[in-house]
Amino acid sequence: MFSLHVQHIINNKKSIIVMILMLIVIFTLSPTAFKMVWEGHEQVNADITDFSRGDYDLLVRASQSEIERELGVVEENYLGVGNGGITYEQWENIKKDPRIETAAPVASLGFFTKIDQMYQLPKEEGSNRYTVSYKTTDGVNTYLINQQTAYLFKDNEVVYDYFYPIELMNIFGEFDNANFEIPSSYHPVIAIDPQEEKELTGIDFSILNKNINNVQTFPEESQLIPLIDIAESSTPITTEVLIERLDITHQEINDLKQAVDLSPNQSLSDLEYYAELRGEHVEERDEVKEALDTIEETDEQVHIINFFEHLSPFEQEWYMIDDDYNIVMESEYDIDEHGEAGRSSGYLSQNVIYKSLSPKYQKTQNGLSIELLDYEGEIPIHRDLEQVQFQEYDVNGDNSDLLNLFQVDTVTVGEYVDSLAASPMGIYHYQYGHLKETGEQLKPTHHPGSFLSLPANGLISIDWADEFKGEAPIDAIRVKVAGLSGYTEEASQKIQHVAEEIEEMGLHVDIVAGASHQNIDVQVEGIGMVVMPWTTLGAAESIINSWNVFSIVISISFILVALLSFVARIRTMEHELYEDKIRLGLIGWKPSTIQTFYRAQWGIQIVLSVVLSLVILLLSFGIDILMLIGWSITIFIVMIIHASFTVLYKQKNNKTHKPRQSFLIANIYYYRRHIQAASLQLLFSTSVIAFLLTVQQVVSNRISVTDLGQYIHFQINELQIILLLSVVLLTVYTLSESIYRMWKEREEQIEFLKVMGWQNKDIRRSYTKETLSWVSPSVVMGNIIGIIAVVVFFPVNLTVVGINLIVTLSILFALTIVLKVGLRQILMRGVS
Repeated sequence: MFSLHVQHIINNKKSIIVMILMLIVIFTLSPTAFKMVWEGHEQVNADITDFSRGDYDLLVRASQSEIERELGVVEENYLGVGNGGITYEQWENIKKDPRIETAAPVASLGFFTKIDQMYQLPKEEGSNRYTVSYKTTDGVNTYLINQQTAYLFKDNEVVYDYFYPIELMNIFGEFDNANFEIPSSYHPVIAIDPQEEKELTGIDFSILNKNINNVQTFPEESQLIPLIDIAESSTPITTEVLIERLDITHQEINDLKQAVDLSPNQSLSDLEYYAELRGEHVEERDEVKEALDTIEETDEQVHIINFFEHLSPFEQEWYMIDDDYNIVMESEYDIDEHGEAGRSSGYLSQNVIYKSLSPKYQKTQNGLSIELLDYEGEIPIHRDLEQVQFQEYDVNGDNSDLLNLFQVDTVTVGEYVDSLAASPMGIYHYQYGHLKETGEQLKPTHHPGSFLSLPANGLISIDWADEFKGEAPIDAIRVKVAGLSGYTEEASQKIQHVAEEIEEMGLHVDIVAGASHQNIDVQVEGIGMVVMPWTTLGAAESIINSWNVFSIVISISFILVALLSFVARIRTMEHELYEDKIRLGLIGWKPSTIQTFYRAQWGIQIVLSVVLSLVILLLSFGIDILMLIGWSITIFIVMIIHASFTVLYKQKNNKTHKPRQSFLIANIYYYRRHIQAASLQLLFSTSVIAFLLTVQQVVSNRISVTDLGQYIHFQINELQIILLLSVVLLTVYTLSESIYRMWKEREEQIEFLKVMGWQNKDIRRSYTKETLSWVSPSVVMGNIIGIIAVVVFFPVNLTVVGINLIVTLSILFALTIVLKVGLRQILMRGVS
C-alpha cells in the first residue's frame, strides 16, 4: 500500500503540490490575520484607556446650542454667551454626590472694558501735530481701530492753544501736555469656585476669598471684588505715534481764529465742542481742520508703543511715557528722574457690561460658515453685542452698592498643550485655529465681535456671580467622576450613570470623557476658510465601533475567501480523481478501500501542510499563544469542510452535447462547470475586495476625524494594510490557481485547433473573446454587489464610486494580461 501511495503522489504531484501550497497559505495567513485583528483590538482599547480621558468627564449646562446639537460637538469656548441657567442649589446637589470628585462651576459675567486711563507723551519743542493710530490684529490681518490727530501750539515753549477731536476733551492739553487715551478694549470676566477650580487645574485661586481693605478707589464706598488676572491673556492693540514739527507762529493762529470769528482768548478746540455737542459752527470747525492739515511739517518722528506687553486688562496702576518712549508704571515712577506727570483715571467704565452673542453658524456641504454682520472701522464684526448698564453712579446719593473689580494677583495657566483627549475648559482656551490656505495662526482682535471666542481675561469668585446674573448665574459645571484611572468600559458605564442622574435635574449633560478635538472647516466671511478645533463627543466610542466594523468585515472576508478557495480546490481535485476512482473500482477495489486510500492521501497532504505552516509560524513569530489558537481553529475548520464535502459531493455523469452553431457558445457550454466555478469565485472575490477597500477607506476616515483617532489610526494603520494585503494575496493566489486549472483542461483542445490549421493569433483572439465574455460580467456584477453592500452600511459618496471603478478596471486589466500571457505560454509549449 505504501508504494501505491508513493506512486499516486508522483503521478499527481502537480495537483498535490498545489493543494499543499494552498493549505500552507491558509494555515499561515489565517492565524496571522487572527493575531493581527486581536492585537489591533488590544491596541485600540489600550490607547482609548490611556488617552481618551481628559481633565474632567461631564460638562453640565442648562442647554446646548443648535449647531452643537446638530454636529454632536462642543465649541471650545462654550461660555461666550453666558446666559446662566444653573442655580447654586443645583451645583451643591451635584457637588455632594459621593461619586463625584470635582464639580467646578463657571459663570461668564460678560465683557468689561479696561479702566479709563490717559497716558502722557514726553514734551517736545515747538508746535507739533500728533497723529496717533491704534491698530489691532487677528494674527493675519492688521486693522485700524481709530486715528486721532491733535495739535499743541507753543510760543517760547509756552503752550498757548490746542486743537483736538472731541473724544480727547479733558484729556489732551491737560497740564499743558500731549495726553491720549488707549481705545476701549474688552475683557471677559469669569466667576469660578476657587477650591473646585484648584482641584481641576492645580492652580491656587484662594486669594479670591480674601477681603480687600485700605485701597483707594472711586467711589470710596463701593465694594471691591478681588480679581485674578490671567497672564496669558493679551490685548492686541498697537499704538503708533507720529509727531510732526510745525513752523507756525502765534500770529498765524490768531489770524486763523479771526477768520472763523473766534476771539484771541478762545481756543480752536472750542469749535470742536460747538460742532460735536451743539451742532454749531460745523463749517468753521472743518475750515480750521483743513487749514491745520495743510501745514507742512519741518521734521517728524515715529514711535511704536506696545502698551499691552506691559499692561494687564485690569491694571489699576497709572503709567506714563518717558523721554525714550518707554512705558513707566506708577510703581517705577520717580519725579526726579521722569519729571512731573499728569494722570487721570475713570472707574465708571465698569458700570457697563457687554454681552457677546454666538456667531450665526450655518451648516454647509464642507463644514460651517459664519456671516459677516458689520464693520467697526476696518474690523469685521461677526457677533451681535448687547450693552448692559449693570450699575450707575449716583452723584448725590449712596454708592455703597456699586461693585468694582480690583486686580489682586496674576496667575499663569500655562501654554496651550495639544492633547489627544479633549476637555473643553472654555475659560483657558488659547488655541483658536488657522487659515486653511496659508496655515497662519489666528487670534481674536481686541473687539468682542470677533468670530473667535475670547478666553477669560479675569477670574472672580463664584460667590459674586448672582450679583451680576441673578438667581441662576452658573453657565456650566465641569464634573470629574471619582475612582477612575482610565477610560475603560466600566468607567464609561459609571460616567453614563452619573450623567443620567444629573439630567434628571433638568440639565443638559455632555459626556466629554472619550471626546477628542476635531478640526472643522469654517468659511468666515471677510476672513476666508478657517480650520477651527471643536470637541467631538463620543470620539472613543466611534473609534472602537469603527475598528470593530473593520475587524468583523476583514475577518468574514478572509474566512469566506479562504473557504471558497478551499472548496473550489477540493471540487477540482475530486473532478481530477474521478476517473482514477472509477478505474480502481473496475479492477476490484471496494468503495470503502478506495475511500480509505484517498483519506490517507488527504492525511499526508494535511500533515505536510500543518508541519510546514507551523515551522513558518514559529520561525516568523516564535511561540505565540494567539497564533497557535488561530492556527488550531483554522485546521479544525478545514478538516470539517473537507469531511463534509467528501460526503456531500457527487460527480455527475458527462452528457452528450448537441452541436451548436457558435464556437464560442459551444466552448462555454462544454466547459460550463469550470467556468461557473471560476465565475463565482471571480464574482465573489471582486465584490469582497471592492467592499473591503471601501470599508477600509470609510473606517480610516471615521477614525481619523479627531486627534485621538489620528493617533490610533497611526498605530493600527500598518495592521490594516497587512490584513488587506493578506486578503488580496489569498484571493489572487486562489483565483490564479483556479484559472490555471481551467486552462490545463483546455490544452488538448488548443493543440487540436492547431492541428486543424488555426493560427496562434486566431486561437488567442477566440479564447480572449470567450474569456472576456464571462470574466467581464463577473467582475461588473461583483462590483455592483460590493456597491450595494456599501450602500446598505455606509453613505454613498464619490470616494466609494471611485474605489469600485478603480477595482473593476484593475481586475479586468490584470485578467486580460494574465489571459494573454497564459495563452502565449500554452501556445509556445504545446501539449506536454
